[in-house]
Amino acid sequence: MKAFLRHNSWFFIPYLVLLTYATIELILNDKGSFVVFLDQVHKPWLDHVFVQYTNLGDGLFALFICAMALFKSRKEFFTLAAALLSLGMLIQSLKTFFGEVPRPRNFFHGIYEFREIQWLDEHLVNSMPSGHTAAAFCLFALLAFFSRKKSFGYAAFAGAAFVGFSRMYLAQHFLSDVIAGSFIGTAVAVLFYWIYQRIPAGPHFNRPLIRLPFEKA
Repeated sequence: MKAFLRHNSWFFIPYLVLLTYATIELILNDKGSFVVFLDQVHKPWLDHVFVQYTNLGDGLFALFICAMALFKSRKEFFTLAAALLSLGMLIQSLKTFFGEVPRPRNFFHGIYEFREIQWLDEHLVNSMPSGHTAAAFCLFALLAFFSRKKSFGYAAFAGAAFVGFSRMYLAQHFLSDVIAGSFIGTAVAVLFYWIYQRIPAGPHFNRPLIRLPFEKA
């Protein structure tokens, strides 16, 4: 485990720093204060950017990445698919367990009025945990773990972190939801990468499931 953490320090160190800061923010301030702050300092052009960017945490983007893995490695494809499917079931179970916890727009109804954002598919309940954040951290963490260039871990972390930020910027989740989602997604990624490392390393598992016509067999 020490070697794994050291090799992937580009991902884990900035995540630990951000997680520490976010936890302190969560402890020191009232629930939803950060989401309200982001609503008050929003920029119209950022609204458009994050409405699109937040989709990196949905199922379609995950399917796209899994489809790309078909051309690279059976091991990576099956690991990604199994991790994301398991994560999806876990997140839905947790949302059911926590019940219809109100999201920011519902929580602050009658107290604070959030801005309207064009093209945003708004949700009012099932706030805990953030599924988009969990999916993004699971997916980007696995991509960082798979990468031979470990410095890619920093870009992978940033990609996942901005999905979490987008959920709060769009007033779809609280900071606590995003923290929980990031932790769950990362934990699932670590678990399935551990399984991935124990799959036989023979050429059969490392070959792609689909080969392009111009590739050599």
